[in-house]
Amino acid sequence: MGTQVISYELFTANDNPNRNPVSWQFGRLDGSTFTPLHTVTKRAAPTGAYESYGRSYIAGYSPPPAAPSPPPSPPSPPSPSPPPPPSPPPSPPKPPPSPPKPPAPPAPPPSPPSGSFFQIVFTKVRGAGVGGGDAMPGSAITEQLQLSEVELYG
Repeated sequence: MGTQVISYELFTANDNPNRNPVSWQFGRLDGSTFTPLHTVTKRAAPTGAYESYGRSYIAGYSPPPAAPSPPPSPPSPPSPSPPPPPSPPPSPPKPPPSPPKPPAPPAPPPSPPSGSFFQIVFTKVRGAGVGGGDAMPGSAITEQLQLSEVELYG
């Protein structure tokens, strides 16, 4: 089994907002077979540069539940003040601090990809008309699409 993606996040580019995608399919690519895992249609694109569309979850997965709030602490009853402890005897002088340790060696590089491939097929961008322009392969809109980042979460 390869890498599993349970959610992903797209980010707008830094220039023309009309090139931000509004419809797409995210899926697994096995050779020449594309299996859609998540479809988005006419999503409102963020208006600013480098803004997130929000995290999108693959079918069958959902965001983790929010952590519950801790219960309120009961009020503690007032306690009487204990008498002050006797003064301790003077302690001997402390030894000098030890020299600093050398830095740890760097971490090894990450493992190479496991062989799973994913693909995003963009079908519409925000500009070029009321509902957005078609972005099918070979269309002029495909060459105009731009994002700043795509993050996959497993």
